[in-house]
Amino acid sequence: WVNAAGGLAKLKISNNSTKMFAWASCGSGYCDWGSTTLIKSGTKYKASYNDNVAKRYLILAKMGNGKLKVEATYIYKDNRPTKKFTYYFKKSGSI
Repeated sequence: WVNAAGGLAKLKISNNSTKMFAWASCGSGYCDWGSTTLIKSGTKYKASYNDNVAKRYLILAKMGNGKLKVEATYIYKDNRPTKKFTYYFKKSGSI
């Protein structure tokens, strides 16, 4: 899955939709967030990433047009306020 709009840029979902790898846009390249477990919750999937910058919670949902919608909440570990983002991905694999 790819998102050309910036922020969370690429997702790779594997192991029968139980594991996800994520990359964010960083300068002229990508920052590897690593892998995490996907948890199915109804028709959606939930995932989280925790690093030295922020704890990030993601909710993934397939849309009727074949795209993937990702709602993200970033809780920063410094004084920055919590931020919410919505990303839309085009398919380059499967969920």
